[in-house]
Amino acid sequence: MSPILEDNPDFKSSIIRFAQDNLQVLTSEFLHSKVIEQFLPNLVKKINDDDATAADVSIDEVLKKYNLKIISLRTIQRWMSQLGFTYKLRKKCYYVDNHERADIVLYRDKFVIRYLEYELRTYRWIQLKEEEVLEYELNKELKREDGYKYSHEDGSTWYEYHVDDHTDFESRMNEGYHPFGGNLSVRKPPDSKPLMILGQDEVIFKQYLMNSQVWTALDGTTPLVPKDDGRSLMISAGFTSRELGYGCH
Repeated sequence: MSPILEDNPDFKSSIIRFAQDNLQVLTSEFLHSKVIEQFLPNLVKKINDDDATAADVSIDEVLKKYNLKIISLRTIQRWMSQLGFTYKLRKKCYYVDNHERADIVLYRDKFVIRYLEYELRTYRWIQLKEEEVLEYELNKELKREDGYKYSHEDGSTWYEYHVDDHTDFESRMNEGYHPFGGNLSVRKPPDSKPLMILGQDEVIFKQYLMNSQVWTALDGTTPLVPKDDGRSLMISAGFTSRELGYGCH
């Protein structure tokens, strides 16, 4: 491997990361311009920063140290080969769905726990006096053990529920001055800021949208079917949140 790559792991990893992130449009010329305009100057800056006592070196001096006059397209192609990239005929392949990959499933489980912790910092809670909870419980609409029991400032017993725990709660929150559909939790860490959790989605329209069934003529003739779905148009469906609703107004 080229000594300049071996001696400078950050320089090397920058090239690898850029190439992997831009495989769809990657060319030798594209990578060459990135190395010349960004990665090489960053390397020289790092060398100078690491040895503040010595005089600053230039790009030409760094190249000379590694027996390089210039970094040409051929040099870039040679580096790519040394880094494990290959240049070969483009061909069709298949896409692997990794949704159930072990590490992704593990991350998903951890995210669910983290999300539930985040909810304690959102406007999704309602606090009820014990008398109100007992009335709900008498009508078999709610259970005390499903709520969070705590003592109010006046010494009375209160319960906290998520606004989704009963159909009444969201309407009750909207009746009063609760612009975000609920209160913050009494369990919110005092030094943490409130959160609004935003979601985003998109939709794809295909050029050819065909039913799974089709009319067939008396002689068995059927309409021609395109080889693929045609061109597609993706439209972002915007952002949505419980507090602000759909879209950004």
